Amino acid sequence: MARLNPSPKESAFTGKTTFLDLHSLHEGTNALASEDRVQVDFARLKGILRELRTGDKAKAKGWADAELIVALLSIDTKSEGQQRFADMVARYFEVEESYYRDNFVSTPAGRHPAEVFDKEKGVRPFISLAPRLAYGVGRLARYEEPHVLVLTHCFELYYPLTHLVRSNMQARVGLAYFSSLLDHRWKQAGLFDDESPVDFFDLDPYASEILGGIELTGRRATQSAKRSPFDRI
Repeated sequence: MARLNPSPKESAFTGKTTFLDLHSLHEGTNALASEDRVQVDFARLKGILRELRTGDKAKAKGWADAELIVALLSIDTKSEGQQRFADMVARYFEVEESYYRDNFVSTPAGRHPAEVFDKEKGVRPFISLAPRLAYGVGRLARYEEPHVLVLTHCFELYYPLTHLVRSNMQARVGLAYFSSLLDHRWKQAGLFDDESPVDFFDLDPYASEILGGIELTGRRATQSAKRSPFDRI
C-alpha cells in the first residue's frame, strides 16, 4: 500500500528520536524493585529522558530534544488488560505494538521449542525487541543529522548504533538504562569510556523516581490497522 503524503509537521521531521524498549524496562524494574509488581511512572520517565537529552552534558555533545518518542510494546494483542496498558502508555508516547510470540528469540537450528523450554518449570522463551529497535535505528540513517536515544539493555543494538554514528559524523546515538543491569558486553565494548561512539545516559540515579518511590533492593551489579510510528521516520 502506498504511503500517504506526510503532513507539514511530519515533513519537518529531522530524525531526533527516542525509542523505549518497554519489555527491557519491565525486566529491569522488576530486578531493581523490592516488590514483584512495579508501576512505572511514565510521566516522570518521559521527563527524565527529556532532561537527559537537553541537559548541559548532552548539549555540550550537540544533543537536541526528541521530536518523536516511540514506546515498543510486546503484548498479547487479544488481551483486554494488555490493550488497556497499551492505551495508557499511548497517553505519553507513540506506541508500536507487536504480538509477543513474534518476539520470541529463535531456538537453535533444528531444535523444537519443547526441547528448550518447559512451561511447567517456568522456563519460557526469551523475548527481545532488539530487531524492531534495530529497524527503527536503520530508518533514521537517511536523515542528515539524526539524534537517536534508545532505552534498552540489549547489546544487540551495539552495531546498529555505532554504525550509524561512524557513517554519519553529524549523528548522535545514545543508550539509556540502569548501569547496574546492562548486558556486560556494553562495558567490554567501551560504553563507559570517554571515546565511546555511543553516549550513555545512566538511569540508576533516577530508579526510585521511575518506580514511583518504591524502595530498591540491594542488588547492585558493578558497572559493567493502526498506523505505525515508524511511518513518520
